[in-house]
Amino acid sequence: MDKPVIIEEQPMTPELARLFEQARRNLLWFNEHVEELEVYQRYRGRYVAAAGGELFVAETPQEVERLAREKHPDELPHVRYIPQKKLSRIYVYDYPNQLVALLAPPHYYEIKRI
Repeated sequence: MDKPVIIEEQPMTPELARLFEQARRNLLWFNEHVEELEVYQRYRGRYVAAAGGELFVAETPQEVERLAREKHPDELPHVRYIPQKKLSRIYVYDYPNQLVALLAPPHYYEIKRI
């Protein structure tokens, strides 16, 4: 049997808080520019990263992160894979006594346990 994983809460350091804020800004920038840059039309099957108000594109997550960090070394880039085909993603949450699935807003489904 595998060893148990222990997760401990630690105080947020100023450096970690700075990185989280940069990651949040990079995600927001990506979401605000995704249509304008035609990300889902132009970069299917590739990795993209948003950092410093720029988009980076590469074949691997390591390469796209390297490109972003090379230009913006103090930033935590937002990295995402753009699937080859358009896919619907289903997120399932197990609330007490109820399963709820979200299928890319605004769709909502209730799931029954069998």
